[in-house]
Amino acid sequence: MVVIVALRGDTFGGDRSYESLVFTLRGAFRSMDKFYEYYPNVQIEPSDASHYTGGGNHRSTQEAIRRGVETVSERILRLQRARR
Repeated sequence: MVVIVALRGDTFGGDRSYESLVFTLRGAFRSMDKFYEYYPNVQIEPSDASHYTGGGNHRSTQEAIRRGVETVSERILRLQRARR
């Protein structure tokens, strides 16, 4: 399982790694749904935490990790049920 937490930009700048990553993957796979079909064990989640203020320990980063783990777990369970 891989959960990628990327920072979301704001109106006045910000990291925008989430937006860049999603834009690139949509270009390569045509949609995020197709990306997740190809890589069902990966989830990309946005976070509003800043690198410079201990972003890994920030509440929004921890919440993004939790959402990502839940999403991948549910997706894998759905795929396993569909294969039976």
